[in-house]
Amino acid sequence: MHPNAPTGLLFPGDPGIPDTIAPIFKSDVAPRVGFAWDTRGTSETVVRAAYGIFYDGVMNGVGMPMRAASSALPNTVIRTLTGNINYSNPTTGILSPFSPGQFALPASTFTLDRGLLPPYSQGWNLSVDQSLGTQVLSLAYVGAKATRLPRMVEANPAIYQPGSTLANSGRRRLYSGCTLTSGVCQLGTAGLVEGNANSSFHSAQVSLTRRGTPDLNYTLGYTFSKDLDYASSLHMSGPAPWLVLGELDVPQNNQNLKAEYGRSLFDSRHRFAGTLTYNLPWARSLHGVSRTVLDGWQAAGLLSLNSSTPFTVYDSANVSLQAPHPGVSGMFGDRPDVTGDPNRGAPHTVQQWIARSAFQRLDPIANAGQFGNERRNSVDGPAYGSLDTSLSKSFPFSEGTRLIFRADAFNVTNHVNLITPVDDINSPVFGQVIEAQAPRILQFALKLQR
Repeated sequence: MHPNAPTGLLFPGDPGIPDTIAPIFKSDVAPRVGFAWDTRGTSETVVRAAYGIFYDGVMNGVGMPMRAASSALPNTVIRTLTGNINYSNPTTGILSPFSPGQFALPASTFTLDRGLLPPYSQGWNLSVDQSLGTQVLSLAYVGAKATRLPRMVEANPAIYQPGSTLANSGRRRLYSGCTLTSGVCQLGTAGLVEGNANSSFHSAQVSLTRRGTPDLNYTLGYTFSKDLDYASSLHMSGPAPWLVLGELDVPQNNQNLKAEYGRSLFDSRHRFAGTLTYNLPWARSLHGVSRTVLDGWQAAGLLSLNSSTPFTVYDSANVSLQAPHPGVSGMFGDRPDVTGDPNRGAPHTVQQWIARSAFQRLDPIANAGQFGNERRNSVDGPAYGSLDTSLSKSFPFSEGTRLIFRADAFNVTNHVNLITPVDDINSPVFGQVIEAQAPRILQFALKLQR
């Protein structure tokens, strides 16, 4: 272990690694409190409020930050066995991974912060429900704050200095144990999960609900909200960060984590959702076969609308000359400079969604070692809208036996929902929309229920 390495890191071969990373967390006090007040005693106007603290676990395993096949803390060692394998004792002849010479240098490390504690969230709400005959009008404020959220950082970043190149970036790592010109580098990339990210959510919500009537029932809801955080994903897509809109899993500058505070990937200022079910009543007066065939049809619909969600423009050219961290994100997290409002005056067309004039690329030579000033998730992406419908009917054959027919149409209007444009300013198609979500899909089903 390098003598100047931070104490929060655990390195292979460190004789000081304890049997457990941290003591069992016993301070998970999670109070919940709430009340409901019938203001008039008639159940027509009801005020409700609640507050609670909720804890989450820090998981390891398949798909988790350590990306190992099983949970095995504090260390996970993966080996590939070849040749004539003794399956009754496959580790025969293999030295302990902590024996001298067993690790190829420089070693790459995935680890958890020694003091990592479970993240927790606080949630609160205040609502007023007003009965309006067969309907209920609800007005609410809903908020939440999450603390100690896990975040992936490169704990052994390359420090820019005169003579820096991409080729010598491994020798410039903070705890590499070598210099630009001498020494054997001991430590390469160090993917560290730290619990130092926070998030907040505030919203005003209004809904109108009609339930319990024989024919028409619905819920219509609108939300005006704002989501802010330091990181919206934790290794969500593994080493393929373009799947999460430039989130990249790691900060642009690992020595300036506070600069990552901004809109969440899923922050949408306006959201509307409406659900409706309607039992067609026009055949109830019929008799015999006509009623069996025509009565009992139910139509349903789901309308979803939301305003744009944000994304980050980044530069894969690596002007800052950071060292690769393929196990953490797979790409470099550099961003350009912003010289104007990237959303005001933006064309928002398939050929040019982004106002390119609002960004200025850093020059790989004149600006080598520098980071851009663009804020994380500062560019508005496409909005979303979809209407799904269904039509169903149950045909009874006998007591306890029926045939159920169902027809579904997803995105029945065939509305084009664009996917975020290419957000790499180094790409020749930067700013262009090259993908869209699913078009109209129809499906039919028959189900015999007994």
